[in-house]
Formats: sequence, C-alpha cells, structure tokens
Amino acid sequence: MYALILNDTRGHGHLGCGLVMNQLLAGCSTAGIHPYRVLRQGRGHLAAVRRALPKADIVIINGEGTMHHDQPSAQSLAEAGILAHQMGKPLALINTVWEQNSLVNTLLPCAKLIYARESRSAAQIRQAGYLSMVAPDLSLTTPPHLVFQTQKACGSQVVVLDDVRWDLTLLLARFAKKHGFPFFRMAGRPSLRSRPSLQAWGDLFCEGALGSSLNKRNITAIYQSEIIVTGRFHGACLAILAGRPFLALPSNTHKIHGMLEDADLGVCARMLDLENPTENQLAEAVTAFREQVSDSAVQWAFREACQKYIKRAHREAKCMFNAIRDIR
Repeated sequence: MYALILNDTRGHGHLGCGLVMNQLLAGCSTAGIHPYRVLRQGRGHLAAVRRALPKADIVIINGEGTMHHDQPSAQSLAEAGILAHQMGKPLALINTVWEQNSLVNTLLPCAKLIYARESRSAAQIRQAGYLSMVAPDLSLTTPPHLVFQTQKACGSQVVVLDDVRWDLTLLLARFAKKHGFPFFRMAGRPSLRSRPSLQAWGDLFCEGALGSSLNKRNITAIYQSEIIVTGRFHGACLAILAGRPFLALPSNTHKIHGMLEDADLGVCARMLDLENPTENQLAEAVTAFREQVSDSAVQWAFREACQKYIKRAHREAKCMFNAIRDIR
C-alpha cells in the first residue's frame, strides 16, 4: 500500500514535530504501509498534492496542531483532502487537534478514518456530525531512551520552555532569565511571515533572553529537571515521556487541557488557568507547584500515571495504523 502523507511539520526545527513525523513513518512501516511521498505545506502545495495523488493508494493527513479556528493552513489541508476524496483516494485524518472550525468541517465527510489526539477535539468532531476516535499524540510512542539518552539522576532546577503564543513566550523567557532558570524554544526559528513572532524574537535578543533551541544535544535538561514550565503541547508530552512534573500555560487551542483530562496525571501535571498571567502570578504559581510536587510518593504516583498513558499511546497507535492499512 502506497501512502501520500500530508502536513510534514518538521520544517521549522520543532523537536516535538520531528518526533511525531518519525513515529508516523515508523508506524506506517510496521503496519505495511509505504509512505512514498511526504509533503509539507507551502507555496504550490495543492499542485504538489495533485501531482502525487495518482500513485497513492491512501492519503494520510497529519492534523497535529494545525486544524483549528479555520486558519489558512487548516483550510489548505482541507482542500487537499477534499481533492483526494474527489479522485477516489481513501483518506485518514490522524493525530489531530480540532477546535472552532466551520469552513474546515467540509473535510470531515471525506475521511474514512479520523483520530484526534485528545477527547476535546474528538467531541467537537462529533458535534459536527462525524465519528472520531482518540489516540494520544504520536510523540508519546517514542522510546524515552532514544529521546533523552541519559540515566542521570533528576536535578533540582526548573526548566522553562516557550509558548506558541509570542506574548507568553516573552513572559516565560523573562521569568527564566530573572530567576536563573534555563530557557528553551521548541521552535528553531520564527516564522518569517509573522510580524508578532519577529517582534518577539527581536525583543528576546535585545534583552539577552533568547535562550536555546531545544534539540537532541540539550534535551537531557528535560530529563534532569525538577519541574518543567511550558506553554507547548509537545513540551508537556516530553515531560510525560521523562516522568517530570510540569506546569503548563495556555496555548492557542484546548490541546493541553484535553490531553491532561484524558491522561489523568494528578497534581504533578497542572494548567495555569490564567489567560494572560503576569510575571508575579507565574512566579507564585511555580513556587506553589514546586512545593506541591516535592513529596516522593506524589512523584512516584505521577510516574506510574505517565507510564499508563504512554502504554495507552502505544496501544492506540498500533490499532490506528492497522485500521489505516485495512481501509477499503
């Protein structure tokens, strides 16, 4: 079976997206699916899809964090999926967020299989009138020893990751610099088409708070941390893989909230439910969180819950890829 895979998200050096794509390709291979073309979005995307479709037996859309609020990239993927359906190609939408879509809902009747990453997204797909199953994010199927490559003992520092919202990235970077915590950016570089991101990067650079891009060389900081503070969905996924308590800030969708509701990780995985927190509010929340998770019994229960959710991710991913293989 030859598969055309759409929405390769590895283009901006995003570590979490890289893990997802690695596991997507590995899962296809294990199930006997040959991904003969893997396409990124960008200029000429629909034309590239049109050229690749004739050889495809199936089309797989990696929805990831794209499918929300009818944004242009979500509409582009919907157009590609509709085209595949019109050409008689079975379509699977997998590993997806889904939030506040209207125009993009036209993709849903074209898909023979839909797998959301968490239950909030699945519920919105059902509200639109279509069936969606839930399989946790594919990054969680990565063997932890391949990600962290260390068995050193847990340290005592706070590790801070950025947010997809640039106002919160600035807040997190300034907080980390003030308190002497390491700060990492999940995305390797800013979008050249986004004025807010370019402005934020300029502010970070001028303040000496740019931090480092999270990559395979420095990701051991996650494993060795005491707690992680993150606004990134895949930052939360990495914390789960490492078994490290984390405090999450709001993202641009419900994806972190949804995953935490599904995973049931207890007090060691918390949302800071303030839409626009101040630096003082963030500092107070981090201090309280460190005290809350300091008990060894609480941390042991958290690691057990993480392992349970990771096993679920493996189990559901296997079922998903087998279902894709068996599409008729």
